[in-house]
Amino acid sequence: MSIIESLTRNHLQIPNRHHLTARLLAKGAFNKVHTIVTSDIGGVESRLPYVFRVALPVEPFYKTASEVATLSYIRELTSIPVPRIIAHSSTAENELGFELVLMEKVPGVSLGSV
Repeated sequence: MSIIESLTRNHLQIPNRHHLTARLLAKGAFNKVHTIVTSDIGGVESRLPYVFRVALPVEPFYKTASEVATLSYIRELTSIPVPRIIAHSSTAENELGFELVLMEKVPGVSLGSV
């Protein structure tokens, strides 16, 4: 979790005076998704509109690269609300050791809750 927090802080340029925590949002067979939570010096918590997805090496490179390309394509050519990708790694050659995607959190409700 500390590596996810460090990577998020670096990519989003969150000042050190703000506390940052990654909390598990959901998990599946091949992914874990974390929501990013910060609090100011006074301890007031606020949710940033970002999620951090960590993927196991299933279909290495292609799964993450395809997801990033597809989301970017849909975002640029349609009006369908999809998250903007902040950072990604389609290989495990990073500080975390897994493929990852840091993206905006799109407002709405999950399909499972409808």
